[in-house]
Amino acid sequence: MAIPYRLPRTYSFVFTELPWYFQSVTMLTKMNQVEAKIRSEIGSLHQAMDALHWKIKLHEQQRAYERQATLDWFKHKKEQEEKLMKHLS
Repeated sequence: MAIPYRLPRTYSFVFTELPWYFQSVTMLTKMNQVEAKIRSEIGSLHQAMDALHWKIKLHEQQRAYERQATLDWFKHKKEQEEKLMKHLS
């Protein structure tokens, strides 16, 4: 006789409370997936920023080298002109 009274309680649990439990598990799973996607996007952005940083550093270094080479060229040209002026005078 106790079985008919327990069946509605079991059915009530299965059809009302159990779906809520699985819904929360599904939501947590989706949230974890979204969080993983966001973390991977942040990681790729960090890599892109790092690559851009090193490209900027390389470009600055190349410009500094070209600037120094230009200064050396002008300095050498000026020295040659001074030697020529001394030689002519």
